[in-house]
Amino acid sequence: MSTDFRVPVVNWNHGTLNPEYADKLECELLSDVENPKKHIAILATDNLGHSFLSKRDDTPYCNNFIMIRNKKTDTVRFFATDQYLMLPYCASEKKKSNSLVKSEDKTSKLTSAIALSKVMGSKRNKRKILEMEKTDFKVDNIEKKLEKAIKEEKINIEEDVKPVVLTNADILPPCNRAAESVESVYDVRELMSSELLSSLETIAKEVINYSSEQLSEDTRFTKFFTSLLGKIDKKSLIKVKMLLFVDALLQFLSFPARGFRSKNLIMCPYSAVLNEKLIGDFCASALGGKLTRPQSMRDKAFCYILVLLLLIYDFTANISVLSSHISHSEYTKLPKLMRAVGARSVNKSAVEFCLKLPLAELSAFVGRKSTGKSR
Repeated sequence: MSTDFRVPVVNWNHGTLNPEYADKLECELLSDVENPKKHIAILATDNLGHSFLSKRDDTPYCNNFIMIRNKKTDTVRFFATDQYLMLPYCASEKKKSNSLVKSEDKTSKLTSAIALSKVMGSKRNKRKILEMEKTDFKVDNIEKKLEKAIKEEKINIEEDVKPVVLTNADILPPCNRAAESVESVYDVRELMSSELLSSLETIAKEVINYSSEQLSEDTRFTKFFTSLLGKIDKKSLIKVKMLLFVDALLQFLSFPARGFRSKNLIMCPYSAVLNEKLIGDFCASALGGKLTRPQSMRDKAFCYILVLLLLIYDFTANISVLSSHISHSEYTKLPKLMRAVGARSVNKSAVEFCLKLPLAELSAFVGRKSTGKSR
């Protein structure tokens, strides 16, 4: 028995080899690069350029042998064999050329079908072909148009895209951190201009005289406003005005992002001055002058809301009143924002905060970046 010399046994996938055709085949026994003695494939090519390739069957479960008998000595020897199944083989270049021919044939057939439908087709088919031709485009033409547009259009990247570093002064409400009394820390007239306070005079007097039913039916206000209006001192008109400002900020925070695309943006229908303040102080300008509401501006709005609540409730506020009107992720940030505006937790409470001297340390927003231009 010999396994050093392995005899290749070849079969054909599509039938048997005609003996007359065998002389026209040129065969190559391909060897392994790392082990030249190990044959791995057979490549056969005829005089017409047809090729056949077979890889060796390396089934590890069994070996095939052929037996050769010596007539003189009347002995036999077994030789191990390698099994090969010959299959048609096409080179990669041949495949590419064939695929190109097929694609050209398909294109020509499609063009012919469209031309025929234009002449002989029904009205419905003709309409579909016209719609298809209108929406059809060539990639080369689109690329040329894009290159031309890029050359003509010059974008000032430094002006429109450069991030703006916002400081504490840009985000936090005006605060006198050197105040000697808690009443002097925040001045409502610095939070709300005299013009803004005057613009809210009429609506403040109007809602004071509203019944609970009238308040619930008025769509200009949120449920937050209607629930808190009955809990504050209505004799203090300025507190009602501050609550109106808080309600407008909450509506600003829940305003849909697509609404900022509008040219005539109205977020506060009862006060043009307050509407302009929301746009001017709590929005940023993005590329092309469009208004945006980045996270930094959302933080700014929340800081104003918290300070106004502290002033409305005589420097002690419970943030739980906001829980059902904002998202959970933003609600969990409120304690940090409370500390940023100088308030401290009451008896280590997670929801109740008070403003007292000395103020809490300021370190919340230094270095925060915005992706738009500050207005």
